[in-house]
Amino acid sequence: MINTSLSYLTDMFDAIFKLRGIVYGDGNHFVARKFTNDGYIWYHDGMIAQSGCIAEGHLDQVPDTEWLMTCCHGHSYRKAVLAVYVRD
Repeated sequence: MINTSLSYLTDMFDAIFKLRGIVYGDGNHFVARKFTNDGYIWYHDGMIAQSGCIAEGHLDQVPDTEWLMTCCHGHSYRKAVLAVYVRD
């Protein structure tokens, strides 16, 4: 499961980490989603978009966190292999 945020709470400090990226792979090719501070989702596939990204929507529009686990564009189906979080 991929969460859009993670909390690490201790007696000394609290830290919240926000999802900023997911890398997807099928063993032959990798693609990624980038998440901006304001929740917008950008898709990147270097073979298709070269150095650009394709807007996919907003985190508020994601049907469920299961959607984050997979990436299906065209005929390719890829599973999440890495999630990147940044301390808020």
